[in-house]
Amino acid sequence: LTLTPSGTYRMNFRYPVLYSSRVYYKFDLTSVQWTDLAFSAQQTVYTTPADTCTGIPAVDAFDVGAVTGKIAIYDYQEGCGIGNNNHNGIYIVDKDGGSKQLLADLLNSTGWSEPLVAEIFWSPDESRIAFKSIFNLYNALMVIDVNTGTILGFAYANTTSEQLTLHGWNPAGDWLLYSYYDGSPAQSTLSKIKVNTDGSIDLTSDTALLSNQPVSGATWGTLSAPGGGTATPTATTAPPTATATPGPAATISLNHSTGQPGSSFIVTGQNFSAGNATVAVNGTAVGTVAASSNFTFTLVTDAGAAEGPYIVTVDNGTSSAATIYSLSNSASLYGDTAGSSIAVPASIGAGSRIYLPLVIRN
Repeated sequence: LTLTPSGTYRMNFRYPVLYSSRVYYKFDLTSVQWTDLAFSAQQTVYTTPADTCTGIPAVDAFDVGAVTGKIAIYDYQEGCGIGNNNHNGIYIVDKDGGSKQLLADLLNSTGWSEPLVAEIFWSPDESRIAFKSIFNLYNALMVIDVNTGTILGFAYANTTSEQLTLHGWNPAGDWLLYSYYDGSPAQSTLSKIKVNTDGSIDLTSDTALLSNQPVSGATWGTLSAPGGGTATPTATTAPPTATATPGPAATISLNHSTGQPGSSFIVTGQNFSAGNATVAVNGTAVGTVAASSNFTFTLVTDAGAAEGPYIVTVDNGTSSAATIYSLSNSASLYGDTAGSSIAVPASIGAGSRIYLPLVIRN
């Protein structure tokens, strides 16, 4: 075999993903292509338009679903001009590049910004997508519903300087593997965190697997049974089927995403089952509300509260949702109210590691 150098640099071919007999890969930062194991002529399935933006448009990350071969693509770029919808966030195309769909419009939503390095992964049954992004200046891990585009699970970094890397799902689709560091990459921590059946993230499940080590990559594996035997396979002979969400997911939203300490935030909940719900901020219960298909209440922050992100959850046992607000001394002071008011004590500080419903790879 003779290898002959050419004008194509090897680093133009990145992040190979195997689906059936196809190998998908990112080509030259701007497109996704595939070839087969016989190295047939390459087929392009997605190309990000070469628009004039504040940065250079690129395919930030992609993944191929194991069931249907659908491709999830993270394509986000700011400053491309009014009306440009080519680089708005998360797109889905079929295995041949057709039926393009914008699943999550991050560009036209408040608080999002472009990560230096992004990651995106299909869940094994293709019902959800986990990805890393930046929200309110913090690295974050997200779980999103493929059918509705609703963010179901969320994990925030501890500080704006802390870097997160998402490594993917476990084969059962109920854990995420990720790593993080603040300062030196040589002192990274590799962790796993559980994703609940409703897509939210278990606040108490975060488990460090490796600490103070350089973690450049990680993946899940299947081990042999004790004693050297072969473990019983857990996969069925037929591929899993992506499930549909039965009805709209419960959501909560805020009238403002950022305010000065002492501000009030109106919370609007929708599509909840009826019943009293617990309201928590950064994992601490602060009150209850009567949840229903449409309801509002007000969170009143303390003037002495710390700056930073605060994650709000509303949970009545059968329905739950989450959202985020940030406090900044340079932001506006808001005083609007609606419905019942719930005070958020200053003792609930921002910035501790939080893992909640509403989720990143360096």
